[in-house]
Amino acid sequence: MWSLVYKEFFLLRTYLLQIFGFPLVVSLMVGKKTPTIVEAYFFAFPVVTAMTLPQIMFSQEERSNTLTFLRSLPIRPWEIVGAKYIVSSLTSLFLVGSLGLIRKMLDANAEDTFLAYSVVLSLSLVLAAISHLFHFWLGLKSARVASLIVTFIVMVPVIMVGSMPGVTQSIVSNPLAQNAATFLSTPQGLVFSLIMGMTLMFASFLTSSAIFSHRDLTRLP
Repeated sequence: MWSLVYKEFFLLRTYLLQIFGFPLVVSLMVGKKTPTIVEAYFFAFPVVTAMTLPQIMFSQEERSNTLTFLRSLPIRPWEIVGAKYIVSSLTSLFLVGSLGLIRKMLDANAEDTFLAYSVVLSLSLVLAAISHLFHFWLGLKSARVASLIVTFIVMVPVIMVGSMPGVTQSIVSNPLAQNAATFLSTPQGLVFSLIMGMTLMFASFLTSSAIFSHRDLTRLP
């Protein structure tokens, strides 16, 4: 399976270099005067990457018809599936870890924002799990549509709530929300987010493996 992981990283080398290098270059160019909108982009970057990385991997497989070829080899289906999940998990972990490094580069006295790291990490792993499941279940084209629908369903309520100051204030002042935010602001909260995210990734992996074992995804529309 690790040879498959290497294959995925090798095929994605240009894309990964871009997503890892761009935030670093911007940080070095802007320095400590990094605008707030740029910092917000840094935190959104791992989430967006987690959702789009499976699309990149599957588009490459579709162009070369690799999945059918791999199925013809003496390789267990779960190994083919697992390689993609490992690549997504490692990429998300590395991107979130890079956030801390970039913040330290911009300001050596910056405090670790564990709440932001916890939220970004959990969202990244959740979206990666959903995106992979859609691609193994529906195929590349249908998965793109399904991913857009899920993003729309999730983002519209968030935007609507954010535009209502009274609702936002009531959520923020809720004791349960405050306790959750306090916990996620600790290293233990970050570990909890990692465990929960990886648990969902594992459940998605098991489901995708079962689907891939009985279906030729390259024939899906």
